Amino acid sequence: MKRIVVGIILGILFGANLIAGDFELAIQAEKEKNLTKAIDLYTKSCDAGNNKSCHNLALMYENGEGVNKDYSKAKEFYTKACDKGNGNSCLNLGNMFSDGVGVKQDNIKAIDLYTKACDNSNAMACFNLALSYYQGESVKQDTKKAKTLFKKSCDLGYQDGCDNYALLNQK
Repeated sequence: MKRIVVGIILGILFGANLIAGDFELAIQAEKEKNLTKAIDLYTKSCDAGNNKSCHNLALMYENGEGVNKDYSKAKEFYTKACDKGNGNSCLNLGNMFSDGVGVKQDNIKAIDLYTKACDNSNAMACFNLALSYYQGESVKQDTKKAKTLFKKSCDLGYQDGCDNYALLNQK
């Protein structure tokens, strides 16, 4: 029984190292401009559950780096990473829906994604969400909530959040 448990633990640890290893190797390949290798390694790592690899794949598809631009693939990988808690992917996916890039424009979906990203401590998502509440865009206008979100954005290091928070405090 101990051998089985030890084997399972070692398998989990070894598997986690392979996931991280593929991600690190993909970053190195990307730095070396070996984008085909980077895409292969990011794909392998993403399939194994690494949300950062999924995010980087989405960026490559969105920007056409090493692959043809493919917003559908970008959306697929942003969604996969966002569902695994990657706030940057939730933000970028929210931007796609807000701007109607590669998807049908849907401000309500964008708000949901910005909320998820903000909940995952993404400063820009908190800022975008704050703007929506301040302007009453696709949500009921709520200056108090906007102020709270601008402060959170500021606390997370986003200067525009600090500037808007300061402006609201002057009113």
